[in-house]
This record gives sequence, C-alpha cells and structure tokens, in this order.
Amino acid sequence: MAVRVAIGIRERVSARKAKSVDHYGPISLCNNSYSLISKILANRLRTILSKLISPLQAAFVPNRLINDNSIIVQELWHTMRKKQGKGGLMAIKIDMEKTYDKMEWNFLLTVLENLGFDDRWT
Repeated sequence: MAVRVAIGIRERVSARKAKSVDHYGPISLCNNSYSLISKILANRLRTILSKLISPLQAAFVPNRLINDNSIIVQELWHTMRKKQGKGGLMAIKIDMEKTYDKMEWNFLLTVLENLGFDDRWT
C-alpha cells in the first residue's frame, strides 16, 4: 500500500493566508495507491493469463501484437486473389463493434467465480 505522507492546503484557507500548521491538511494519494494496486494485480494475473485467454486473441496479451490479425487477414486476402482454379473462395467480415455492449455481466461474474476468483476480485 502506498504511504500517504503528502501535506496540502485545506479549501477554507488560501496558500497566502495560511499562517500555522492547523491551516494545512493531508491530501489523499489515491492515484498512486490505485496504480500500485493495479500493477500488483496485473503481475499476479500474468501467471495464469495463458490459461484464461485464447491463443487466437492478439490484443492486450504480452508478446502478441494487435496488428497480428490484420497481417494474417491481408496475407489470406492476397492468397485468395492469386488462387486460380474452378473452386471459389469466400471471405466473411464480421462486425464486432458492439460486443461489449451486449455482454451479460452476471454470466461474466459466474465464470470468474467458477475459475476460482474470490469475491473480492469481482
């Protein structure tokens, strides 16, 4: 946990009018605390992410780039255009723009519980 040691000015007294220590009060360092906690959680989750995330997902996973899938699609498209013969080829583009808008959060929480995550995580 981050240590809260900062001192700041209370709202009722401006910096020029403050004459004693009583006019100063502590300032919360929530941003530092939250960033530290999120870093700790991310490091702990990193050990099990490979079991939770599909190998087909390219974004937001260490050692994978979001561009990987775009490059694969470009190579497939190039191959399809050069392919000759009687058999036809087809490409389908699926729009995933609103995926998270339709997510069932109760289902997600149940999945996390079944994976063994404590209630404090959810």
